[in-house]
Amino acid sequence: MPADLEKEILIAQARILEEEQKKYAGSILNIKGYGKGYTKASIKTGSPGSRGGVRYIEIKFQGTRPDGKSAAEVAFLNEYGVGKGDHPRMAPRGFIQKSISAKENELDEIAADHFAKWVESQLEF
Repeated sequence: MPADLEKEILIAQARILEEEQKKYAGSILNIKGYGKGYTKASIKTGSPGSRGGVRYIEIKFQGTRPDGKSAAEVAFLNEYGVGKGDHPRMAPRGFIQKSISAKENELDEIAADHFAKWVESQLEF
């Protein structure tokens, strides 16, 4: 698959997933109404890259919150929880994984559609 096509697919998928993560961050992380939206606002899509022949795109939690904590650290704690055992101090919320699961089929369709269009363009004479 050409690198330009991979890049196009990654960007299209990342746009969908970034919006879904923002949606889930806005709802799941604000269940009790205490959330200020810092995590949601920190979600940003990076530029496509390549490492070891594998193309990727990162959806990151960028910046520092007003309380001085890293947005990425707070997102991690919200995703996986704090503490262990039967009584964690903060239960895992899994908003990142839930957003991925919610859009998994759509992300696959995006890749399939882009690839099909590319194949058609290669068959034209």
